[in-house]
Amino acid sequence: MKKFFFLLLLFVGLTAKANYWTPNPYQYQNNMTVIGVVSFNGVEQKSDMLEIGAFCEGECRGSVITQYEEVFDRSYVFLMIYGEYNDSITFRCYDHNRNMELEMIPESHLLFQANAMIGGVVDPFVFSFQSYKHNVSIELSPEATATVVGGGEYNQYDTCYVQITPNQGFQFDALTENGDTLTKQPNYSFIVMSDRNLVAHLSEMPIYYQVTAEITPDAAGTVSGLGEYLEGETCTLQITPNSGYDYVGLYENDELVTTENSFTFEVNSDRHFKVEFLIQINYYQVSAEINPSEAGSISGLGAYQEGETCTLEVTANEGYTFVALKENDEVVSEENTYSFVVESDRYFSADFVLNEYTVTLSANPEEGGTLSGGGIYSHGSTVYAIAIPNENYSFENWTKDGIVISSNPQYVFEVTEPVELVAHFEYHDDVEEVTDNIMVVYPNPASDYIKVNGLVKKTDATIYDLTGKIILKKSLSLDDNEMDISDIHSGTYIMIIDNNSYKIIIN
Repeated sequence: MKKFFFLLLLFVGLTAKANYWTPNPYQYQNNMTVIGVVSFNGVEQKSDMLEIGAFCEGECRGSVITQYEEVFDRSYVFLMIYGEYNDSITFRCYDHNRNMELEMIPESHLLFQANAMIGGVVDPFVFSFQSYKHNVSIELSPEATATVVGGGEYNQYDTCYVQITPNQGFQFDALTENGDTLTKQPNYSFIVMSDRNLVAHLSEMPIYYQVTAEITPDAAGTVSGLGEYLEGETCTLQITPNSGYDYVGLYENDELVTTENSFTFEVNSDRHFKVEFLIQINYYQVSAEINPSEAGSISGLGAYQEGETCTLEVTANEGYTFVALKENDEVVSEENTYSFVVESDRYFSADFVLNEYTVTLSANPEEGGTLSGGGIYSHGSTVYAIAIPNENYSFENWTKDGIVISSNPQYVFEVTEPVELVAHFEYHDDVEEVTDNIMVVYPNPASDYIKVNGLVKKTDATIYDLTGKIILKKSLSLDDNEMDISDIHSGTYIMIIDNNSYKIIIN
Protein backbone atom coordinates (compact mmCIF):
# COMPACT_ATOMS: atom_id res chain seq x y z
CA MET A 1 0.00 0.00 0.00
CA LYS A 2 2.87 2.39 0.74
CA LYS A 3 4.16 1.86 -2.79
CA PHE A 4 0.72 2.50 -4.19
CA PHE A 5 0.36 5.80 -2.31
CA PHE A 6 3.85 6.83 -3.34
CA LEU A 7 2.93 6.33 -6.98
CA LEU A 8 -0.33 8.16 -6.49
CA LEU A 9 1.55 11.15 -5.09
CA LEU A 10 3.97 10.90 -8.06
CA PHE A 11 1.05 10.95 -10.53
CA VAL A 12 -0.25 14.11 -8.89
CA GLY A 13 3.17 15.69 -9.28
CA LEU A 14 3.24 14.80 -12.97
CA THR A 15 -0.04 16.48 -13.89
CA ALA A 16 1.33 20.04 -13.88
CA LYS A 17 1.20 20.02 -17.68
CA ALA A 18 -2.36 20.20 -19.05
CA ASN A 19 -3.51 16.88 -20.49
CA TYR A 20 -5.25 16.58 -23.83
CA TRP A 21 -7.56 13.83 -22.54
CA THR A 22 -9.39 14.01 -19.18
CA PRO A 23 -10.84 10.82 -17.61
CA ASN A 24 -13.57 10.78 -14.92
CA PRO A 25 -12.02 8.90 -11.95
CA TYR A 26 -15.24 9.10 -9.93
CA GLN A 27 -17.27 7.09 -12.41
CA TYR A 28 -15.48 3.81 -11.52
CA GLN A 29 -14.71 2.22 -8.17
CA ASN A 30 -11.58 0.35 -9.31
CA ASN A 31 -8.21 1.38 -10.78
CA MET A 32 -4.98 -0.18 -11.93
CA THR A 33 -1.46 1.19 -12.43
CA VAL A 34 0.78 0.80 -15.48
CA ILE A 35 4.44 1.88 -15.50
CA GLY A 36 5.89 1.81 -19.00
CA VAL A 37 7.75 3.42 -21.86
CA VAL A 38 6.60 4.55 -25.34
CA SER A 39 7.91 2.87 -28.51
CA PHE A 40 7.43 4.09 -32.09
CA ASN A 41 8.23 1.51 -34.76
CA GLY A 42 10.33 -0.46 -32.28
CA VAL A 43 12.32 2.62 -31.12
CA GLU A 44 11.92 3.73 -27.51
CA GLN A 45 11.07 7.44 -27.28
CA LYS A 46 12.80 9.92 -24.98
CA SER A 47 10.38 12.80 -24.67
CA ASP A 48 8.40 14.55 -21.94
CA MET A 49 5.88 15.87 -24.49
CA LEU A 50 4.03 12.64 -25.32
CA GLU A 51 0.67 11.92 -23.69
CA ILE A 52 -0.64 8.34 -23.46
CA GLY A 53 -4.40 7.94 -23.18
CA ALA A 54 -6.14 4.70 -22.08
CA PHE A 55 -9.51 4.01 -23.77
CA CYS A 56 -12.31 1.51 -23.57
CA GLU A 57 -14.85 1.66 -26.38
CA GLY A 58 -13.91 5.27 -27.12
CA GLU A 59 -14.16 6.45 -23.47
CA CYS A 60 -11.02 7.85 -21.82
CA ARG A 61 -10.15 5.75 -18.74
CA GLY A 62 -6.83 7.42 -17.92
CA SER A 63 -4.29 9.89 -19.28
CA VAL A 64 -0.73 10.95 -18.38
CA ILE A 65 2.20 12.82 -19.97
CA THR A 66 5.61 11.10 -20.15
CA GLN A 67 8.24 12.04 -17.59
CA TYR A 68 11.96 11.92 -18.36
CA GLU A 69 14.01 10.37 -15.53
CA GLU A 70 17.65 11.41 -15.77
CA VAL A 71 18.80 8.67 -13.40
CA PHE A 72 17.61 5.99 -15.83
CA ASP A 73 17.95 8.11 -18.99
CA ARG A 74 14.43 7.03 -19.99
CA SER A 75 11.02 8.64 -20.38
CA TYR A 76 8.38 6.83 -18.30
CA VAL A 77 4.59 6.58 -18.43
CA PHE A 78 3.06 6.44 -14.90
CA LEU A 79 -0.53 5.78 -15.94
CA MET A 80 -3.55 5.15 -13.66
CA ILE A 81 -6.46 3.46 -15.45
CA TYR A 82 -10.06 3.40 -14.13
CA GLY A 83 -12.54 0.67 -15.05
CA GLU A 84 -14.27 -2.59 -14.38
CA TYR A 85 -13.04 -6.16 -14.42
CA ASN A 86 -12.00 -7.44 -17.89
CA ASP A 87 -12.56 -4.09 -19.65
CA SER A 88 -10.50 -4.13 -22.89
CA ILE A 89 -8.11 -1.20 -22.68
CA THR A 90 -6.44 0.26 -25.80
CA PHE A 91 -4.06 3.20 -26.04
CA ARG A 92 -3.67 6.41 -28.07
CA CYS A 93 -0.83 8.97 -28.21
CA TYR A 94 -0.92 12.77 -28.29
CA ASP A 95 2.19 14.85 -29.20
CA HIS A 96 2.28 18.16 -27.31
CA ASN A 97 5.16 19.36 -29.49
CA ARG A 98 2.97 19.11 -32.57
CA ASN A 99 -0.25 19.78 -30.66
CA MET A 100 -1.94 16.85 -32.32
CA GLU A 101 -3.02 13.29 -31.75
CA LEU A 102 -0.72 10.97 -33.68
CA GLU A 103 -2.36 8.78 -36.28
CA MET A 104 -0.58 5.54 -35.43
CA ILE A 105 -1.45 1.87 -35.15
CA PRO A 106 -1.52 0.78 -31.45
CA GLU A 107 0.06 -2.60 -30.88
CA SER A 108 -0.43 -2.78 -27.10
CA HIS A 109 -3.65 -3.46 -25.14
CA LEU A 110 -4.59 -4.69 -21.65
CA LEU A 111 -7.52 -6.33 -19.81
CA PHE A 112 -8.44 -4.26 -16.79
CA GLN A 113 -7.49 -5.77 -13.44
CA ALA A 114 -8.59 -4.02 -10.26
CA ASN A 115 -5.72 -2.74 -8.10
CA ALA A 116 -3.16 -4.36 -10.41
CA MET A 117 0.26 -2.89 -11.05
CA ILE A 118 1.75 -3.69 -14.45
CA GLY A 119 5.38 -2.93 -15.33
CA GLY A 120 8.01 -1.15 -13.34
CA VAL A 121 10.90 1.28 -13.67
CA VAL A 122 13.35 -1.55 -14.33
CA ASP A 123 11.05 -3.74 -16.45
CA PRO A 124 8.48 -1.32 -17.89
CA PHE A 125 5.40 -2.14 -19.94
CA VAL A 126 5.86 -1.07 -23.60
CA PHE A 127 3.22 1.19 -25.10
CA SER A 128 3.99 0.17 -28.71
CA PHE A 129 2.78 2.06 -31.77
CA GLN A 130 3.45 1.55 -35.46
CA SER A 131 3.35 4.39 -37.99
CA TYR A 132 1.32 4.29 -41.14
CA LYS A 133 3.50 3.98 -44.26
CA HIS A 134 3.36 6.55 -47.06
CA ASN A 135 5.09 6.77 -50.44
CA VAL A 136 6.73 9.93 -51.74
CA SER A 137 7.31 9.91 -55.52
CA ILE A 138 9.23 12.59 -57.38
CA GLU A 139 8.89 12.82 -61.17
CA LEU A 140 11.31 14.72 -63.42
CA SER A 141 9.93 16.91 -66.18
CA PRO A 142 11.52 16.48 -68.64
CA GLU A 143 13.00 13.09 -67.80
CA ALA A 144 16.70 12.46 -67.07
CA THR A 145 17.49 16.12 -66.48
CA ALA A 146 18.54 15.96 -62.82
CA THR A 147 19.50 13.77 -59.89
CA VAL A 148 16.75 13.51 -57.25
CA VAL A 149 17.14 12.55 -53.61
CA GLY A 150 14.20 12.13 -51.23
CA GLY A 151 11.72 9.80 -52.90
CA GLY A 152 10.66 6.52 -51.29
CA GLU A 153 8.63 5.02 -48.43
CA TYR A 154 8.32 6.94 -45.16
CA ASN A 155 6.70 6.45 -41.78
CA GLN A 156 3.97 8.94 -41.02
CA TYR A 157 5.39 12.03 -39.26
CA ASP A 158 8.86 11.41 -40.68
CA THR A 159 10.55 14.39 -42.32
CA CYS A 160 11.20 14.05 -46.05
CA TYR A 161 14.12 16.05 -47.46
CA VAL A 162 13.95 16.55 -51.22
CA GLN A 163 17.06 17.65 -53.09
CA ILE A 164 17.18 18.23 -56.86
CA THR A 165 20.58 18.54 -58.55
CA PRO A 166 20.22 19.57 -62.23
CA ASN A 167 22.38 17.85 -64.82
CA GLN A 168 24.84 19.93 -66.79
CA GLY A 169 23.04 22.30 -69.12
CA PHE A 170 19.77 22.33 -67.12
CA GLN A 171 18.35 24.55 -64.40
CA PHE A 172 15.72 23.86 -61.73
CA ASP A 173 12.49 25.84 -62.10
CA ALA A 174 9.93 24.60 -59.56
CA LEU A 175 8.62 21.69 -57.47
CA THR A 176 4.86 21.19 -57.90
CA GLU A 177 2.09 18.95 -56.59
CA ASN A 178 -1.26 18.64 -58.39
CA GLY A 179 -0.26 21.65 -60.47
CA ASP A 180 0.43 23.86 -57.45
CA THR A 181 3.93 25.24 -56.91
CA LEU A 182 5.47 24.13 -53.62
CA THR A 183 8.85 25.85 -54.00
CA LYS A 184 11.25 27.28 -56.55
CA GLN A 185 14.24 26.21 -54.51
CA PRO A 186 16.02 22.89 -55.29
CA ASN A 187 15.79 21.88 -51.59
CA TYR A 188 12.43 21.20 -49.91
CA SER A 189 11.37 19.40 -46.71
CA PHE A 190 8.01 18.44 -45.19
CA ILE A 191 6.39 16.15 -42.61
CA VAL A 192 5.02 13.04 -44.30
CA MET A 193 1.31 12.68 -43.51
CA SER A 194 0.09 10.95 -46.68
CA ASP A 195 1.21 9.71 -50.07
CA ARG A 196 2.77 12.55 -52.04
CA ASN A 197 3.31 12.82 -55.82
CA LEU A 198 5.72 15.65 -56.63
CA VAL A 199 6.98 16.89 -60.00
CA ALA A 200 10.37 18.61 -60.40
CA HIS A 201 10.33 20.93 -63.39
CA LEU A 202 13.59 21.78 -65.18
CA SER A 203 14.52 23.61 -68.34
CA GLU A 204 17.56 23.99 -70.54
CA MET A 205 19.91 26.58 -69.15
CA PRO A 206 20.52 29.48 -71.50
CA ILE A 207 24.19 29.80 -72.36
CA TYR A 208 25.80 33.21 -72.37
CA TYR A 209 29.26 34.06 -73.60
CA GLN A 210 31.49 37.07 -73.02
CA VAL A 211 33.05 39.05 -75.86
CA THR A 212 35.99 41.09 -74.57
CA ALA A 213 38.87 42.97 -76.12
CA GLU A 214 42.20 44.44 -75.10
CA ILE A 215 43.39 47.66 -76.71
CA THR A 216 47.10 48.04 -77.42
CA PRO A 217 48.42 50.56 -76.58
CA ASP A 218 45.96 51.82 -73.96
CA ALA A 219 43.73 54.72 -75.03
CA ALA A 220 44.75 54.25 -78.68
CA GLY A 221 41.18 53.65 -79.81
CA THR A 222 37.73 52.28 -78.96
CA VAL A 223 35.81 49.07 -79.65
CA SER A 224 32.01 48.98 -79.60
CA GLY A 225 29.93 45.78 -79.45
CA LEU A 226 31.68 44.13 -76.50
CA GLY A 227 29.68 42.43 -73.73
CA GLU A 228 27.51 39.39 -72.95
CA TYR A 229 25.72 37.50 -75.73
CA LEU A 230 23.26 34.60 -75.79
CA GLU A 231 24.60 31.57 -77.64
CA GLY A 232 23.92 31.95 -81.36
CA GLU A 233 23.47 35.74 -81.28
CA THR A 234 25.33 37.94 -83.74
CA CYS A 235 28.00 40.34 -82.51
CA THR A 236 29.43 43.21 -84.52
CA LEU A 237 32.62 44.87 -83.34
CA GLN A 238 33.28 48.38 -84.57
CA ILE A 239 36.86 49.62 -84.17
CA THR A 240 37.72 53.33 -84.14
CA PRO A 241 41.29 54.68 -83.71
CA ASN A 242 41.83 57.78 -81.62
CA SER A 243 43.59 60.81 -83.01
CA GLY A 244 47.31 60.23 -83.59
CA TYR A 245 46.95 56.44 -83.97
CA ASP A 246 46.52 54.09 -86.90
CA TYR A 247 44.46 50.89 -86.61
CA VAL A 248 46.59 47.81 -87.38
CA GLY A 249 44.40 44.77 -86.91
CA LEU A 250 42.12 42.61 -84.76
CA TYR A 251 43.88 39.56 -83.25
CA GLU A 252 42.73 36.45 -81.41
CA ASN A 253 45.20 33.99 -79.84
CA ASP A 254 47.98 35.97 -81.54
CA GLU A 255 46.41 35.23 -84.94
CA LEU A 256 45.25 38.08 -87.19
CA VAL A 257 41.45 38.01 -87.59
CA THR A 258 40.91 41.09 -89.76
CA THR A 259 42.36 44.46 -90.65
CA GLU A 260 38.88 45.85 -91.34
CA ASN A 261 37.35 48.29 -88.85
CA SER A 262 34.18 46.18 -88.60
CA PHE A 263 33.95 42.46 -87.74
CA THR A 264 30.70 40.45 -87.45
CA PHE A 265 30.44 36.87 -86.14
CA GLU A 266 28.04 34.42 -84.46
CA VAL A 267 28.78 33.99 -80.75
CA ASN A 268 29.25 30.32 -79.81
CA SER A 269 31.99 30.64 -77.17
CA ASP A 270 33.81 33.22 -75.08
CA ARG A 271 35.91 35.42 -77.38
CA HIS A 272 38.80 37.59 -76.36
CA PHE A 273 40.39 39.87 -78.94
CA LYS A 274 43.40 42.11 -79.05
CA VAL A 275 43.03 45.34 -81.00
CA GLU A 276 46.36 46.75 -82.06
CA PHE A 277 47.01 50.38 -82.94
CA LEU A 278 50.21 52.16 -83.89
CA ILE A 279 51.23 55.61 -82.92
CA GLN A 280 52.55 57.30 -85.99
CA ILE A 281 56.26 56.60 -85.41
CA ASN A 282 58.97 54.49 -87.08
CA TYR A 283 59.26 50.72 -87.00
CA TYR A 284 62.50 48.80 -87.48
CA GLN A 285 63.38 45.20 -88.32
CA VAL A 286 65.61 43.03 -86.16
CA SER A 287 66.90 40.03 -88.12
CA ALA A 288 69.73 37.51 -87.84
CA GLU A 289 71.44 34.57 -89.53
CA ILE A 290 72.67 31.33 -87.94
CA ASN A 291 76.19 30.06 -88.72
CA PRO A 292 76.02 27.20 -89.55
CA SER A 293 72.30 27.32 -90.35
CA GLU A 294 71.40 24.07 -88.55
CA ALA A 295 73.32 24.93 -85.38
CA GLY A 296 70.61 26.69 -83.36
CA SER A 297 67.81 29.25 -83.20
CA ILE A 298 67.15 32.85 -82.11
CA SER A 299 63.94 34.15 -80.55
CA GLY A 300 63.00 37.81 -80.39
CA LEU A 301 63.48 38.70 -84.06
CA GLY A 302 60.90 40.79 -85.92
CA ALA A 303 59.53 44.31 -86.25
CA TYR A 304 59.94 46.74 -83.34
CA GLN A 305 58.60 50.18 -82.67
CA GLU A 306 61.25 52.83 -82.28
CA GLY A 307 62.34 52.98 -78.65
CA GLU A 308 61.11 49.45 -77.79
CA THR A 309 63.42 46.97 -76.08
CA CYS A 310 64.35 43.86 -78.03
CA THR A 311 65.65 40.78 -76.23
CA LEU A 312 67.31 38.11 -78.33
CA GLU A 313 67.50 34.57 -76.89
CA VAL A 314 70.06 32.32 -78.60
CA THR A 315 69.58 28.54 -78.25
CA ALA A 316 72.11 25.96 -79.46
CA ASN A 317 70.87 22.72 -81.03
CA GLU A 318 72.19 19.36 -79.83
CA GLY A 319 75.90 18.94 -80.61
CA TYR A 320 76.61 22.65 -81.00
CA THR A 321 77.91 25.38 -78.68
CA PHE A 322 77.06 29.05 -79.03
CA VAL A 323 80.18 31.20 -79.54
CA ALA A 324 79.13 34.81 -80.07
CA LEU A 325 76.52 37.21 -81.46
CA LYS A 326 78.08 39.51 -84.03
CA GLU A 327 77.06 42.62 -85.94
CA ASN A 328 79.21 43.81 -88.84
CA ASP A 329 81.77 41.12 -87.88
CA GLU A 330 82.14 42.68 -84.45
CA VAL A 331 81.30 40.63 -81.34
CA VAL A 332 78.22 42.12 -79.65
CA SER A 333 77.70 39.51 -76.95
CA GLU A 334 79.01 36.13 -75.90
CA GLU A 335 75.99 35.57 -73.64
CA ASN A 336 72.90 33.68 -74.82
CA THR A 337 70.68 36.68 -74.00
CA TYR A 338 71.18 40.15 -75.48
CA SER A 339 68.86 43.14 -74.92
CA PHE A 340 68.93 46.57 -76.57
CA VAL A 341 66.74 49.55 -77.42
CA VAL A 342 65.66 49.47 -81.07
CA GLU A 343 66.54 52.69 -82.85
CA SER A 344 67.34 51.35 -86.34
CA ASP A 345 67.30 48.19 -88.42
CA ARG A 346 69.67 45.63 -86.90
CA TYR A 347 71.19 42.57 -88.55
CA PHE A 348 73.11 40.01 -86.49
CA SER A 349 74.92 36.75 -87.05
CA ALA A 350 74.98 34.04 -84.39
CA ASP A 351 78.08 31.85 -84.59
CA PHE A 352 78.15 28.29 -83.30
CA VAL A 353 80.79 25.56 -83.28
CA LEU A 354 80.26 21.85 -83.59
CA ASN A 355 81.16 20.13 -80.31
CA GLU A 356 84.22 17.89 -80.21
CA TYR A 357 84.64 14.89 -77.91
CA THR A 358 87.62 12.79 -76.85
CA VAL A 359 87.42 9.06 -77.48
CA THR A 360 89.87 7.30 -75.14
CA LEU A 361 90.86 3.69 -75.79
CA SER A 362 92.80 1.53 -73.33
CA ALA A 363 93.90 -2.11 -73.27
CA ASN A 364 93.48 -4.53 -70.37
CA PRO A 365 96.08 -5.79 -69.83
CA GLU A 366 98.08 -2.97 -71.35
CA GLU A 367 100.44 -5.40 -73.16
CA GLY A 368 97.51 -7.41 -74.51
CA GLY A 369 97.25 -5.64 -77.84
CA THR A 370 97.27 -2.45 -79.85
CA LEU A 371 94.28 -0.15 -80.39
CA SER A 372 93.28 2.30 -83.10
CA GLY A 373 90.41 4.74 -83.43
CA GLY A 374 90.97 6.91 -80.35
CA GLY A 375 91.25 10.68 -80.63
CA ILE A 376 89.13 13.82 -80.92
CA TYR A 377 85.93 13.64 -82.98
CA SER A 378 83.23 16.10 -83.97
CA HIS A 379 79.68 15.53 -82.70
CA GLY A 380 77.91 12.87 -84.76
CA SER A 381 81.11 11.45 -86.30
CA THR A 382 81.48 7.71 -86.77
CA VAL A 383 84.22 6.10 -84.68
CA TYR A 384 85.88 2.81 -85.68
CA ALA A 385 87.51 1.40 -82.56
CA ILE A 386 89.80 -1.54 -83.55
CA ALA A 387 91.60 -3.91 -81.17
CA ILE A 388 94.55 -6.04 -82.43
CA PRO A 389 95.77 -8.69 -79.97
CA ASN A 390 99.54 -9.09 -79.50
CA GLU A 391 101.28 -12.47 -79.69
CA ASN A 392 99.95 -15.06 -77.22
CA TYR A 393 96.82 -12.89 -76.57
CA SER A 394 93.27 -13.11 -77.89
CA PHE A 395 90.63 -10.34 -77.93
CA GLU A 396 87.70 -10.81 -75.55
CA ASN A 397 85.40 -7.73 -75.61
CA TRP A 398 84.95 -3.98 -75.38
CA THR A 399 83.54 -2.46 -72.16
CA LYS A 400 82.22 0.99 -71.26
CA ASP A 401 81.83 1.91 -67.60
CA GLY A 402 82.42 -1.76 -66.77
CA ILE A 403 79.59 -3.00 -69.05
CA VAL A 404 80.32 -5.22 -72.07
CA ILE A 405 79.16 -3.44 -75.23
CA SER A 406 80.72 -5.58 -77.99
CA SER A 407 82.64 -8.81 -78.52
CA ASN A 408 83.75 -7.70 -82.00
CA PRO A 409 87.35 -6.36 -82.21
CA GLN A 410 85.96 -3.60 -84.41
CA TYR A 411 83.36 -1.49 -82.53
CA VAL A 412 81.63 1.19 -84.64
CA PHE A 413 79.54 3.94 -83.04
CA GLU A 414 78.42 7.55 -83.45
CA VAL A 415 80.02 9.88 -80.91
CA THR A 416 77.76 12.32 -78.99
CA GLU A 417 79.77 12.64 -75.78
CA PRO A 418 83.25 11.89 -74.40
CA VAL A 419 83.79 8.11 -74.37
CA GLU A 420 86.23 5.84 -72.54
CA LEU A 421 86.41 2.27 -73.88
CA VAL A 422 88.47 -0.64 -72.57
CA ALA A 423 89.58 -3.52 -74.84
CA HIS A 424 90.00 -6.73 -72.87
CA PHE A 425 92.53 -9.36 -73.98
CA GLU A 426 93.24 -12.84 -72.62
CA TYR A 427 96.76 -14.26 -72.33
CA HIS A 428 97.44 -17.88 -73.43
CA ASP A 429 100.52 -19.85 -72.27
CA ASP A 430 100.10 -22.35 -75.08
CA VAL A 431 100.71 -20.76 -78.45
CA GLU A 432 98.73 -23.52 -80.09
CA GLU A 433 95.73 -22.53 -77.98
CA VAL A 434 95.81 -19.12 -79.65
CA THR A 435 96.53 -20.33 -83.14
CA ASP A 436 94.11 -23.25 -83.15
CA ASN A 437 91.39 -22.66 -85.72
CA ILE A 438 92.77 -19.17 -86.49
CA MET A 439 93.30 -18.27 -90.10
CA VAL A 440 96.75 -17.44 -91.50
CA VAL A 441 97.20 -14.18 -93.46
CA TYR A 442 100.21 -14.11 -95.82
CA PRO A 443 102.40 -12.77 -97.21
CA ASN A 444 102.87 -10.03 -94.62
CA PRO A 445 104.33 -7.60 -95.60
CA ALA A 446 102.66 -7.82 -99.02
CA SER A 447 102.55 -5.78 -102.22
CA ASP A 448 100.21 -7.34 -104.82
CA TYR A 449 97.96 -9.78 -103.00
CA ILE A 450 97.11 -11.27 -99.63
CA LYS A 451 95.91 -14.81 -99.09
CA VAL A 452 93.97 -16.25 -96.15
CA ASN A 453 94.45 -19.90 -95.24
CA GLY A 454 92.29 -21.82 -92.75
CA LEU A 455 88.91 -20.70 -94.06
CA VAL A 456 86.17 -23.21 -93.27
CA LYS A 457 83.28 -21.23 -94.71
CA LYS A 458 82.51 -18.23 -96.86
CA THR A 459 83.64 -15.20 -94.81
CA ASP A 460 83.86 -11.41 -95.32
CA ALA A 461 87.34 -9.89 -95.08
CA THR A 462 87.67 -6.12 -94.59
CA ILE A 463 90.81 -3.95 -94.71
CA TYR A 464 90.75 -0.65 -92.71
CA ASP A 465 93.27 2.15 -92.49
CA LEU A 466 94.32 3.26 -89.03
CA THR A 467 91.57 5.92 -88.93
CA GLY A 468 88.93 3.21 -89.25
CA LYS A 469 88.07 3.93 -92.90
CA ILE A 470 87.19 0.88 -95.01
CA ILE A 471 89.77 0.46 -97.82
CA LEU A 472 88.78 -2.91 -99.31
CA LYS A 473 86.14 -5.52 -98.61
CA LYS A 474 85.74 -8.97 -100.21
CA SER A 475 83.92 -12.23 -99.48
CA LEU A 476 86.49 -15.07 -99.29
CA SER A 477 86.08 -18.83 -99.40
CA LEU A 478 88.21 -21.97 -99.45
CA ASP A 479 88.32 -21.82 -103.28
CA ASP A 480 88.75 -18.04 -103.52
CA ASN A 481 90.99 -16.92 -100.64
CA GLU A 482 92.99 -14.11 -102.30
CA MET A 483 92.56 -10.30 -102.17
CA ASP A 484 94.14 -7.97 -104.76
CA ILE A 485 95.90 -5.11 -102.88
CA SER A 486 97.95 -3.73 -105.78
CA ASP A 487 95.96 -0.46 -105.80
CA ILE A 488 96.35 0.20 -102.07
CA HIS A 489 98.96 2.74 -100.97
CA SER A 490 101.89 1.58 -98.88
CA GLY A 491 101.33 1.65 -95.15
CA THR A 492 100.03 -0.22 -92.11
CA TYR A 493 96.45 -1.50 -92.20
CA ILE A 494 94.05 -3.63 -90.16
CA MET A 495 92.30 -6.70 -91.62
CA ILE A 496 89.16 -8.07 -89.88
CA ILE A 497 88.16 -11.64 -90.72
CA ASP A 498 85.38 -13.39 -88.83
CA ASN A 499 85.82 -11.15 -85.75
CA ASN A 500 89.61 -11.67 -85.77
CA SER A 501 92.03 -8.74 -86.28
CA TYR A 502 95.33 -8.84 -88.19
CA LYS A 503 97.87 -6.04 -88.67
CA ILE A 504 99.18 -6.07 -92.26
CA ILE A 505 101.88 -4.02 -93.97
CA ILE A 506 101.57 -3.14 -97.63
CA ASN A 507 104.76 -2.11 -99.50
